[in-house]
Amino acid sequence: MTFQKKDAAIAATTPAVRFTPAAEKLFLEKLSVSANVTASAKAAGVATSAVYRRRAASPAFCKGWERALAAGYARLEAELLAQALTRVNGQASDKTIRAQAQKQRLGMALLAAHRAAVRGSTPVTAAQPAGTARERVTAKLMQMQARLHPAPDMLDEPDGDVDVA
Repeated sequence: MTFQKKDAAIAATTPAVRFTPAAEKLFLEKLSVSANVTASAKAAGVATSAVYRRRAASPAFCKGWERALAAGYARLEAELLAQALTRVNGQASDKTIRAQAQKQRLGMALLAAHRAAVRGSTPVTAAQPAGTARERVTAKLMQMQARLHPAPDMLDEPDGDVDVA
């Protein structure tokens, strides 16, 4: 199904609602949770094409979109990482474990590719770093934690030492 046909199908099932400030706010809220433009537009009661037109026409809406999308991706990334760190119960088959691992790798790769596209850079395609999967995931979680809660700058001494006396 092409985007035009899909958008027409959504428009046919979506009430003809003007893209009001309330609809705009609801769209951005849903986008920050799902990172899914189509589902967010539907929840706001507007066609997907309407949100793309608004984004092109309104710099403020475009900024809100970027912030909401970044929040949505961060939440999805955290959920995927949490799932990757969850221990599998002893009754899961090897097939189930492999399927879950593949789903998590695919999800992380899609998020990385899309995040890079949103930022205007290219996704990292270098070889995997050394270490176990658990070590790599833990390191990624620590990086995310550092981005969310940066340590205060240690500028008291030029050499980095802090005088506590």
